[in-house]
Amino acid sequence: MTSRPSAGSQVYTTCLPSRRETAWEARRFVTSALAAWGLADDDGQALVVISELVSNAHLHTATPTIRVGVRRMGPRLVRVFVVDRSDVMPLVRPPDAGSVGGRGLTLVDALSQGRWGVEPLPVGKRVWAQVTVTAADGPT
Repeated sequence: MTSRPSAGSQVYTTCLPSRRETAWEARRFVTSALAAWGLADDDGQALVVISELVSNAHLHTATPTIRVGVRRMGPRLVRVFVVDRSDVMPLVRPPDAGSVGGRGLTLVDALSQGRWGVEPLPVGKRVWAQVTVTAADGPT
């Protein structure tokens, strides 16, 4: 079930299949939620972060579906999150110079300025990060 963004809500979630293409769908969903609040992701930080969180859920869990969400935390602060049904907690690993992957959470940490975390749930977990966005008509 998808909650459609409207100006009055403070959180939107949608359930998506866990597949490679889901990162694109999640970016579109976050963009729509931000627009409903009169916000924009001019520097792309929220979209990169949600892409990384969705990709991690797809690559590192056997969850067939994931829940993607965005919560407004303040005038220009949002929390993007992914819920999956796996109990395996994500770990920040030092990147292997020869590897093409393994840098996702390091990137999330940098873009969120260390404002991210993991919340265990009765079934699975929620991985979240907070990022600053802009007003749709420009920085305020």
